[in-house]
Amino acid sequence: MNKLTLILLAICSMLFISCGQSREKKAEAIVKKVITPMLTNASSYEPIETKVDSAFENIYIDPDAVRAAYELLDLESKKEDLTDKLDLEKSSAAMNSNPYYMSEYEKESIRQANEKIDKLSKQLEKISAKENVQQKIIRDRNSKIKKSKFIGWIITQRFNSANGYGVKSAENIAILVDEKMEKSLMIYNLDNNAKDGMENIKDIIDDVLTNDSIPK
Repeated sequence: MNKLTLILLAICSMLFISCGQSREKKAEAIVKKVITPMLTNASSYEPIETKVDSAFENIYIDPDAVRAAYELLDLESKKEDLTDKLDLEKSSAAMNSNPYYMSEYEKESIRQANEKIDKLSKQLEKISAKENVQQKIIRDRNSKIKKSKFIGWIITQRFNSANGYGVKSAENIAILVDEKMEKSLMIYNLDNNAKDGMENIKDIIDDVLTNDSIPK
């Protein structure tokens, strides 16, 4: 290996290291810009570890699919709340029902309960329709995914921040950015114990793609 080759290799190595360091610095700046406005105490933000990896198309990081999964998570919570209220009103109507005799008060109570039952039932129907829309988004996106396609960079970071009482705790997030690292495309919660953590989001997406009872 001649001297010129060694020099060129040394230059290439230096450029590669410099590029990697520059990318990580840029990633840290992106995370700080995106995350601090979301924190209770922005001044307490303290990055611990930041990594940058290539991102390729994948249903579990696809922004449209993940947003749809977040929406399904929210709809499921609303559905549970409405279902509990519906069951309560049905119980109320049943308790006041008497096949032999009902006072005017009992009749009015049943009438009001039935009105609420009808209203809650219609709200649940609307939620089911919204769920169908979000489920279709996930299935459509999955059919268009090209797993080998480079789409940008995944920045993962573990950081400390304080709550309203000043108590610090560590959090883990990921941010998908475009190829030039100029635009944030999606934020992911990597804390598995969180309701909106990526493990739950992955389960929701898997359920949509594998559950035959979900309307196509």
